[in-house]
Amino acid sequence: MPITSKIPTKTEYDIIVCGGGAAACVLVGRIIAAAPNLSILVIESGVNNYNYPSIITPGKLLSNYAPDSGLLDYYVGEKSEHVLGREVVVPTGRVLGGGSSVNVMMYTRGSESDYDDWGMKGWAAKDLIPLLRKSENYQHIYDTKPDRKVHGFYGPLEVSQGGGTNIASAEEYLETVEKLGFPITGDVQDLKTVNAFQRWPKWISPKTGRRQDAAHGFLHPYVSNVNLTVLCEHSVVRVLIDDDTATGVEVVPSSSNPSATPNPTPIVFTARRKIVLSAGGLGSPQILERSGLGDPAILEKVGVECLVPLPGVGAAYQDHPLLQIVNRFDESLAVFGPYCSGDPIITAKADEDFLQGKGDHTANFVDAGGKVRPTAEEVASMGPEFAEVWERVYKDKADKPLLVSFFLSTLFSPIPNLTPGYSYASSLMFLCHPASRGSIHITSPTLPAATTPHFTPGFFSHPADIPPYIWGYKAAREITRRMPSFRGEVLLAHPAFPADSPARCIEVLPAGGVEELARQGIAMYDIPYTKADDEAIEKFVRGAAGTTFHSMATCPMKKRREGGVVNKRLNVYGVDNLMVADMSICPSNVASNTYSTALMIGEKAAVLLAQELHIEIL
Repeated sequence: MPITSKIPTKTEYDIIVCGGGAAACVLVGRIIAAAPNLSILVIESGVNNYNYPSIITPGKLLSNYAPDSGLLDYYVGEKSEHVLGREVVVPTGRVLGGGSSVNVMMYTRGSESDYDDWGMKGWAAKDLIPLLRKSENYQHIYDTKPDRKVHGFYGPLEVSQGGGTNIASAEEYLETVEKLGFPITGDVQDLKTVNAFQRWPKWISPKTGRRQDAAHGFLHPYVSNVNLTVLCEHSVVRVLIDDDTATGVEVVPSSSNPSATPNPTPIVFTARRKIVLSAGGLGSPQILERSGLGDPAILEKVGVECLVPLPGVGAAYQDHPLLQIVNRFDESLAVFGPYCSGDPIITAKADEDFLQGKGDHTANFVDAGGKVRPTAEEVASMGPEFAEVWERVYKDKADKPLLVSFFLSTLFSPIPNLTPGYSYASSLMFLCHPASRGSIHITSPTLPAATTPHFTPGFFSHPADIPPYIWGYKAAREITRRMPSFRGEVLLAHPAFPADSPARCIEVLPAGGVEELARQGIAMYDIPYTKADDEAIEKFVRGAAGTTFHSMATCPMKKRREGGVVNKRLNVYGVDNLMVADMSICPSNVASNTYSTALMIGEKAAVLLAQELHIEIL
């Protein structure tokens, strides 16, 4: 039936899915295709994304992050000394398709060891690679010899280089990286390659130029099925549990729904066979806690009866802190700044080209990047706290990068008062396996108040997370300063080094170049850093790093005695007929953007649910 924001007359279904993000769309699409007679209700708090202009058009992605876009929920973290007293804000997709409708569309996959480290039977890399392949149609032209054992070619979601016309900055970046000794390869996403760079593939169709989100790929093709109901702009308050069995859910209009009121009366939908939570790394743990599943002490404080003690709910939040470094380049270097500024002539040309699946509208601005890890000598210089993490997480797993680093041909976060007459671009990086942990817990048993949970992102609360960014900043600087078009560093997006430091910033490259800088006591290349310089970089990192939108690990798939919330079949401990299927189930982090992993979780959840329902996934 058509997607709706009005309460359906039917109140009982075989399966209820709470959340309409990437994993949910995959699960529902696979199940409804295999068993079209099953009745399924999907409840999504955001709007329908079908043919939504700023969603299907990759180049408009930054407009989706505007506070008034209506496509995001913003979770404000508590102030923390670890980020210099800031409140880290973490957005999540509040729209059908979830993060897949608003992400940066970077095709990035984890390492084989990431999945092996999860330590759950049936979830090793060898088990999951077929599911990673199943969702995708890999068509990246810069990978001339794709590995058919790790990439898929028949899935509904296309992977390509996109149709964007701006490649000059990416080529200059990669040529510079190669001169520094890094290989340029066609595929860094084969789950094993590190210390290499590539022309970055994207979740963008090479034919239409459109974003490849999970809702358009998996859910919308089945909305004509009368047994599928997709209810948008409604939120799940809690799961109803009777005699240790999940029987239904309470639902209220979400804040974007015109029918929303301050104290709504919940509507109840019941499920005959299964309830699946798929509300994301920040949403699913809150639903569980409002349902009486969680740490008894936390639930008691907010007046929720604890039905099943699960202290791991919401207790080990993880993300990838993202650091942006901004530099100025010669104005002749083509970047996407003029397009992103809304230049009417450029926009008109982009509109025309998009009809053919080409042009600036088909770009995500990320055309080059790599996965890197330090040498043994570099590790030894990064301090004892990091050394312990390196030994435990990275050392014997050569496929595991320390950082994902990439070049963005525009600015991800705006910088005020940029000097005209230059092109501006960013180097960005995120730590793949942070040691820091945060948490998210409800502050009220009712949904309106629970939209402001107690949220601690936990960024840099563990000292081992700082040295990788200091190392990564230095490495990124050596690359961009060697780019022929480099013309200076934007001071607001770099550390404030001591005034007499040879490492201090070059605001504008002087006409005399390296020689003139040397006369001023500034090192252009092979920059020496003092302890004071490292302290300046640390302060910059703590004061500038933000989220990569990669919330996870808040309902982990572990043994219950180890803080687990779900078992290897994704069923919630202590409750029958209740499953969680989203990034919250990850036992530990993945060295990548999270879309590929979310799709894989959806595929795996569909297989597991199909086994319980005695149906066969196509």
